[in-house]
Amino acid sequence: MNKMNETQSEKPIVKIFWTGGWDSSFRICELSRMPVQIQPYYLHGDDRHSEKFERIAMDKITQLLKERPETQADFLDLISVDIRNIELHPEVSAAYRRVREKTGLGTQMEYLSSYVYDHPQIELGIEKLPVEESHMIHAVLDSCKVIRKVVNGIEEYCADPDESSEDGMLLFGNILLPIFEKTESDMLRLIKEWGYLDIMKHVWFCHQPYQGRPCGMCHPCEVKMGAGMEFLLPEDSQKRYHLQNKYHDKFWFKVYRKLLYWLFWKHD
Repeated sequence: MNKMNETQSEKPIVKIFWTGGWDSSFRICELSRMPVQIQPYYLHGDDRHSEKFERIAMDKITQLLKERPETQADFLDLISVDIRNIELHPEVSAAYRRVREKTGLGTQMEYLSSYVYDHPQIELGIEKLPVEESHMIHAVLDSCKVIRKVVNGIEEYCADPDESSEDGMLLFGNILLPIFEKTESDMLRLIKEWGYLDIMKHVWFCHQPYQGRPCGMCHPCEVKMGAGMEFLLPEDSQKRYHLQNKYHDKFWFKVYRKLLYWLFWKHD
């Protein structure tokens, strides 16, 4: 069992945004194997239906990692941040709108960037993806040059202040990107090498849970199935995924699925 000890204060603190999803949970597993203090941050308050499942995932993963003999890290209490209480800085919001117009950057980034403006150097799990598959990657690469650096012996990636735009630094300059050069396949390979598949099976990624299980049809579920990670979804979720992919006109099938979600699933 991982215990607090006299040398805990000598371990560097690594701050990380954690959602209970694959990318951030991979990083939590990776950090657990290092002599550090892990300080997780959880953003909530946008009424997403997956929130209770994300919290369950984080609690379970933390418990399992504390029981592993390989664990060297200490786990600090989760800091829960309600996005409705985050002060939006006007200059950050203006930068967000400009970058969003060019890249389709998601709305949560406005709150996240304003938060790290006041609480810098927090890790964010952005994996290596083609620009056309990720608005976040598109936004980072469009506005920043990402460089590698080592802090307290830990490899990190971050925006280069000398070669990134002003908007890029306002949005991403206070964020660390530890898995920026890792693909989902890279992470899966390492998880298997470490013997952590039993832990990672508890991650939560689905946006539209159905009866307490992944729906198999939202974008994150599609990504996991397409990446050969179907072991993360139960059999009924996989069946819904394959059913959806039988339809040639997926647009109307997605409309139908959204209607089902709001009428029935959202209140599970």
